[in-house]
Amino acid sequence: MKEKQEYRQLVFREYARANESIRMMSERIIGHHPAHAHNDFIEIAYVAAGRGEQTIGDESLSIAEGDLFLFNSQVVHAFTSDDKDPLLICNCLFLPNMAGLSDRHCRDFLGVAYQYLLHRMRSDDAPRDYIRLTGPTPGEIRRSFEEMMVEYERRADGYEQILKAELTKLLIRIFRLDREHCHQKDQEVLHRLIVRESLSYLEEHAAENVTCALLAGRAYLSVNYFRTLFQKVTGKTVVAALQEIRVDRARRLLEETSLSVSEVAGRVGYADIKFFYGVFRRLTGKTPGEYRRASRRG
Repeated sequence: MKEKQEYRQLVFREYARANESIRMMSERIIGHHPAHAHNDFIEIAYVAAGRGEQTIGDESLSIAEGDLFLFNSQVVHAFTSDDKDPLLICNCLFLPNMAGLSDRHCRDFLGVAYQYLLHRMRSDDAPRDYIRLTGPTPGEIRRSFEEMMVEYERRADGYEQILKAELTKLLIRIFRLDREHCHQKDQEVLHRLIVRESLSYLEEHAAENVTCALLAGRAYLSVNYFRTLFQKVTGKTVVAALQEIRVDRARRLLEETSLSVSEVAGRVGYADIKFFYGVFRRLTGKTPGEYRRASRRG
């Protein structure tokens, strides 16, 4: 049985001044910062300098300057700095009511805040305990932290209202970037699925006249876009992929049957025997006859 992780439960009033709902602070971490979780508040942690490791539950992540994390409450996490490059972590700690949410939303802050601040329903792909933006994060996020730190330290008249406004802007920017990142990941998955389906079609219809235009039409994409997408995912053109499939089948026919070379060429989709010879030799280093003789000697 896995040993239960020991950690400290932090409470907002341990850090904040009386009647505060937002606490700005920075901390230089040399070595290990013990595991902890937040009982009643949300944390935005910005890596202002250094390198190290962030442990979240059982997950360990390399971190560096420009990385940012937004944690729900009750998320167990710890920092460990690089021996030669200590971490400087800037923190924004706040109670949910600073984002217009009640205390009951503390444990599910990310999902509810998405809906509240960006007017979008939370997706059903399972709630997350934290958001991570890998750096360097955009300058506007760094500037928001700097401005909030200055306001907090000066505590001039109206600083609480400025902090609340800046926090709202900061959260919206974080959520926008996270949504863009997730959208990009979704797009990448979709692209791989499109290409995988196209490769399956090539395998099944390799002996036929399969063109890039045909595959693009099946994917409801323009020819130029599909061509670029296919090459990005596979590292090769549609023509090159088709030739590899055909030559691989020709090799098996030469090894396993007594069909003539011209019959083999026809079976795999080449009516021009001379062209078949050229493609086969380029990909195998041998002519079809040489390949057959070598395979049978082996």
